[in-house]
Amino acid sequence: MDDQEFSTAIMEIVHRLMEGPESHRTAFLRLLTSFRISAAALSQMGVAAGDMRLYLKYLTFDLEATRRERDELKQMLEGGA
Repeated sequence: MDDQEFSTAIMEIVHRLMEGPESHRTAFLRLLTSFRISAAALSQMGVAAGDMRLYLKYLTFDLEATRRERDELKQMLEGGA
C-alpha cells in the first residue's frame, strides 16, 4: 500500500465514522484530537532532538578547540621556562 492508497483508506474510514451515530462521532473526534496533540508533541520532540544534536556538535568542536589552545599555551610556557 503506497501513501496515496493509505490516505484514501483513511479518508474513507473518517467519512464512514462521521456518518455513524453521534456517540461514535464524539468518541472519534476525541481520539482524533488526542492524536493530533500527540503528533504535534512528537514533531516538536523531533525538532528538539535535532537541535540538541547540533548543539552537541558545536560544544564538541568548542571543547576540542579549547583543548588545542590549552596544549599550545602549555607548550609555550614549558618551552619558554
